[in-house]
Amino acid sequence: TDAMQVYPVKGVASCTTKIQGKLLKKLGSERAFPFTFDLPAGIPSSVTLQPVKNDTSSKPCGVEYCLKTYVAKDMHEPPDRKQVVDLLIKKKTVPTATLR
Repeated sequence: TDAMQVYPVKGVASCTTKIQGKLLKKLGSERAFPFTFDLPAGIPSSVTLQPVKNDTSSKPCGVEYCLKTYVAKDMHEPPDRKQVVDLLIKKKTVPTATLR
């Protein structure tokens, strides 16, 4: 797994999105830290295969992404379980329209 510092942003001017602005207003700027991230190019889209209705022994199978976030003084410091937030990410693929 890769780790990276997302706040404060280093070397890039921070700009909050509309939804981040609303969350900052609701949560308070002293407790909320807006950040953005990019998924690596070429990763597969999120897909989940569900088991058949009466099959209780199988679990869903597929591709999903989870972003773990936490606050620490150093990015290599092991996080306290109580301060970890898991964000489940779904990557969608949208077909592009081709004009002829």
